[in-house]
Amino acid sequence: MGIKEEVDMRGTYIAIILAKLLNIQCEELFKNVVDYISSCQTYEGGISPIPNSEAHGGLTYCAVAALCALDSL
Repeated sequence: MGIKEEVDMRGTYIAIILAKLLNIQCEELFKNVVDYISSCQTYEGGISPIPNSEAHGGLTYCAVAALCALDSL
């Protein structure tokens, strides 16, 4: 049996916030994060856990908060 991993915008948000709180943010750590979040936006404007999937309100909130933390909203 293989390991199942959860792909989710919550992890992205938590990693960004922790890096900022611990003052360990750097360009390499946040490289391509905004592009990844943007690629998860669906046709109705919400954010899905992965590109080309169904949007979810909670994930959209986490994505917007992550973009705000990165000054990229």
